[in-house]
Amino acid sequence: MRILFKPITPFKIPVDLSPITPDNIDGMDISEVRSLQVMVGSKRRRVDEVFSIEVADEGGEEIDIVFMGDFSRARGIGSKMSRGSITVKGSGGVRVGEYMRGGRIVVEGDVDHWLGMAMRGGSIYVKGSAGSYIGAPPKGSSKGMRGGSIVVDGDVGECIGAYMRDGSIEVRGSVGLFPGLRMLGGTIVVYGDCMGRAGARMRDGRVIILGRVGSVLPSFQIEEVRPSVRGVRERLDGPFYVFQGDLSEDGRGRLFISKPSNPELEIFEKFL
Repeated sequence: MRILFKPITPFKIPVDLSPITPDNIDGMDISEVRSLQVMVGSKRRRVDEVFSIEVADEGGEEIDIVFMGDFSRARGIGSKMSRGSITVKGSGGVRVGEYMRGGRIVVEGDVDHWLGMAMRGGSIYVKGSAGSYIGAPPKGSSKGMRGGSIVVDGDVGECIGAYMRDGSIEVRGSVGLFPGLRMLGGTIVVYGDCMGRAGARMRDGRVIILGRVGSVLPSFQIEEVRPSVRGVRERLDGPFYVFQGDLSEDGRGRLFISKPSNPELEIFEKFL
């Protein structure tokens, strides 16, 4: 079943969309969907007071939710979902795919912070840019991303993959500071540039950077120069400088940095 949700009026205050997921809608008829409640600011509202709702396709067992419009003020799209799909034909707001366990989310615009917060499974694809803390845990927690995959076509902010334990994050643009902060496992691939501090205090996992980095933390030591490295879906051509760290944490993680994009790192080759 494919259901389309379009805001009756543009959102001017935050709207919590976490109740509208394939898991929650499964087994409901359209009248029950209309009677679901969401938080608009501090007030609870029926879904049909906020959206015009259309059933585009009643066939099929999988539930496909389509949000149409600007959802930059939305929160929690796809929260805790484990099956089905959600497509956002616009921007997606904060905490898209938080605690996600399965299914697929596609956002055709930008998203804000905490994309895929502490997710455990499923896939998220963002065609625009994203904010900081992708796959990271909520404030006060050290349980980050444990599975699934996140792909962002544009640029992203800081601390992506913080406390990450498993899964993959791919950024086709550039990243801010601290990708892989306190990382414990999984793979991060950055096809663009990194502002710096990659892999700070990581203990395991892999961070691969194909663009410019500028500097490497002194707590990493060079191991080798490798002609290529296994990415998420394919082997990536190098050569790559391979660093182990973060040694300040007795870490076994690996930091792969493109040699052609970072000629100033040639000084490390004397330590091989």
